Amino acid sequence: METSGLLQQKEFSQKDAVIAVLANDYEYVAYIELKTKDVTLYRSSRTFEALFNEIDKNLPMFERIFVFFKMLVLPEDLEGFMRSTAQDRVLLELQSCPSYEVFFRAKIGEDVFYYKLRFAAADENVDSLIVGLCSFDEQARAQIRHREDADARSLVEKQFEAIITERTSEIQAKNKALNRINEEIIELLGDITEARDVESGQHIKRVKGFTRILAEQVMQDWPQFKLTQNKVEIITSASALHDIGKITIPDAILLKPGKLNSAEFDIMKTHSLNGCDILKHAPQDWSEAYLSTSLEICRSHHEKWDGRGYPDGLKGDQIPISAQIVSIADCYDALTTKRVYKDAYSPEKAFEMIFNGECGAFSDMIMQSFGKSRERFADYLTKGSQFFTATTSVGINAERLAGIRILLVEDNEMSRMMAREMLEGEGATVIEAKNGAEALEMFNAVVPGTFNAILMDVIMPGMSGVEVTRAIRQIDNPHARSIPILALTSATDERAIRDCFLSGMNSYLTKPVKISSLTEALLGLMK
Repeated sequence: METSGLLQQKEFSQKDAVIAVLANDYEYVAYIELKTKDVTLYRSSRTFEALFNEIDKNLPMFERIFVFFKMLVLPEDLEGFMRSTAQDRVLLELQSCPSYEVFFRAKIGEDVFYYKLRFAAADENVDSLIVGLCSFDEQARAQIRHREDADARSLVEKQFEAIITERTSEIQAKNKALNRINEEIIELLGDITEARDVESGQHIKRVKGFTRILAEQVMQDWPQFKLTQNKVEIITSASALHDIGKITIPDAILLKPGKLNSAEFDIMKTHSLNGCDILKHAPQDWSEAYLSTSLEICRSHHEKWDGRGYPDGLKGDQIPISAQIVSIADCYDALTTKRVYKDAYSPEKAFEMIFNGECGAFSDMIMQSFGKSRERFADYLTKGSQFFTATTSVGINAERLAGIRILLVEDNEMSRMMAREMLEGEGATVIEAKNGAEALEMFNAVVPGTFNAILMDVIMPGMSGVEVTRAIRQIDNPHARSIPILALTSATDERAIRDCFLSGMNSYLTKPVKISSLTEALLGLMK
């Protein structure tokens, strides 16, 4: 009950705070319930009151507002104004930024004025809106246009482009080296396991190849699994660790030339869970996606579609798609390679055995993709690693923010350095600003869209993070109004957090920040 009351109090405070801010600077402020069309008027200038008095007072307030704007907006601007202020358009814009502004020309008497109409969500679900209307000085508009003029900014743009290009090249080189080292470590772990079972030979590398082929086919055939090329790379790389738990199995069982008895097979089956225990101590630079996929494959690659697998007896779609794919790759390789207790089957025979259910039950959808991959499996069995072109390594976090350009605004040099290192370790390109004024200058200097997100310290000398954010949101271009801005703050009181949101920030994190939390927050805001 206390939590619910606190949430209601926060929503109420947010609504009141927005109204209070607008009432200070805006000539007209109203609160509108979208479902009921109820309108509460908080402020109206004498000029607007005079216009309202000309409208039929018997009309509902919501309709009077509609008539009011038709009277106010210049006829030649009215069509565009109505299109920009349609409810569907406003709600769509408010999904990506805290407020939405429409500029228009208004005729009052014989004079023409520039006005700004601002919409802000009054609650989290956007069931109600706060609307503010104020004049917008033409001189300010001219200054903004001048600031965005390409000729005036060309020199600064080139300088920043050079910095971004250089930093991107450095990060790509570092990430490539880290990825290569990481991939070699992963394969080494698999090789250590396979070294105890000399008959397996190149089993790890072959399973990775078969996994890639099948995963790519599944990605094409079944969009409901939401596989992407990056996920395919993760599954492929993580498949090398599917049998890591065999390190814990005694030689007498692992290397036994004949069939295992019931007790021995029970011990052999423990390799799935034992492998998960090993993977839980994986290096910290493994991404959460990579580690979770590795654990899925390690634990569940012996599960069967009909529930007769191990260790959990999962059935149907309970089995992770990554484990389903690796399971078929593992079975195919086991059938087509020679073991002490059997000769290698031909690709045709192995394919037939899997399709006939001799290796257990598999998903019909995955089997359809396996059927389409039949020739590629056989071709890879012959050609090996030459079958593929260069691949991408995905074991470390660098992939998660690859290609993302972040403007980092932080006055503390040590904090700035640490944040930069964390973000670059995730693959991002970071441009630094050591104070608010410098950040605003940088943002105005570059082409809109140069930065994908802004990481903003809140408490800084001179311009605070709140002031910088407010200034950015007032710039008259769509990118400035919609770019994700994430606040970093040591403040935890409700008023400070509320000020962050009211200024136009999208979310906040409290210092000190973990890299996983920072990455997830940025990815979430950029969706």
